[in-house]
Amino acid sequence: MTMNPSPQENWHDLCQLLQNNLLSTSVPLMFNPLLQNPMVLNLKNESYEKLLLKYKRNYQMRETWEFLLTQGLTEVFKLRLLGSQADMDKYRKRSDKYLRVLNDMFGIHDSKNDLSYITQSFFSMLKDYLCRNMPFLPSTYRSEEAVNIMKKCREIYADRRLHDNPSTQEEPSSDGASPDVVRYFYIPFEEQNYTNNLLNQADEIAVDPKKHPKAQHYLVIAEHIQTLFIYVYMVEFVKKYPGMKGTRFEDNAASRHDRENNLFTFLSHADYRKYFFSDKQSADGE
Repeated sequence: MTMNPSPQENWHDLCQLLQNNLLSTSVPLMFNPLLQNPMVLNLKNESYEKLLLKYKRNYQMRETWEFLLTQGLTEVFKLRLLGSQADMDKYRKRSDKYLRVLNDMFGIHDSKNDLSYITQSFFSMLKDYLCRNMPFLPSTYRSEEAVNIMKKCREIYADRRLHDNPSTQEEPSSDGASPDVVRYFYIPFEEQNYTNNLLNQADEIAVDPKKHPKAQHYLVIAEHIQTLFIYVYMVEFVKKYPGMKGTRFEDNAASRHDRENNLFTFLSHADYRKYFFSDKQSADGE
């Protein structure tokens, strides 16, 4: 008899599937501006700095970067999608609801295979995720269609390409890398062919997910997942860098919390040596 996994086990399996399969080839393409230069991080992380001094152009350094970025993206996505545990009833309902959506998309457990249904469920999930997590998204957008919310989120992200916010400034790196690159981690998704095509395709399908012809192709499901993580990154970026050049920044407790707890916080505390040496040699022996 096959036992159904617990919700916790199911979420663990989904995150592993994302990290090891669905995102393993797309993350290097989508986040290449960030990954191609390991010096861009300037994390003030001891394990990272030791590796950077010796292996900054080593291919294995980039693999470590890719793995930790993928892990950080999937973990922060799960945490923000499920939300606070202060209200456990709402938390469990979101967990059950979105396990169903993702299991259907990945074709695991007792999944459904109606692609129109799966596509509509995906955009409903993305809409809820963005409405609850993207800073500065007007509350009126909760009644908007998913495609309008997606476009507004891209606008919010693009508006913060350049900042003028003293509370989030960081010192330029000692290696002379551009302060803007070091400070802002801005990835021009709409200027890259691959990610721009993903975003445009999602917009097209979101207008009518029930009837759009591309919504009937199973391969598009993987592209929906890739698009989702572009938006995950946008949310984390805006949380980290909420200020906008030319606009007075109104700081508050929620904004300070977001700046201190996001994808970049995960990257700044990760044990890079552990993953760098995992398949080669013990970090203790280095």
